[in-house]
Amino acid sequence: MPQIYTRAEIVNLVTSRDDAVERGILALYRLQTQPERTIQQAITVNGEGFSASDAKQGTLYARWILNGNHLAGDSVAHARKIVLRYVGQLTRIANARSIQKLPFGG
Repeated sequence: MPQIYTRAEIVNLVTSRDDAVERGILALYRLQTQPERTIQQAITVNGEGFSASDAKQGTLYARWILNGNHLAGDSVAHARKIVLRYVGQLTRIANARSIQKLPFGG
């Protein structure tokens, strides 16, 4: 039976593991539309991905991670704060992918 994640479990993952922060950033980035990714802004009101206030920094972090780097120090602390704003979305994503046992995707 697939694991069903609670909001509290996602919060615990994100607060205790830097790799969960990075996976959360990437999961939210994947929800951005292609134009939003390109211009680093949230322009579609769809309740998915980063909001306008986090789109630029979230996109920069996602691109950094996608280039094979890891967040550290102040960057991971700031990214953690961003990711924690989206626990609802991340819980839905994790539960949708729980059959694969990959919280926030792979």
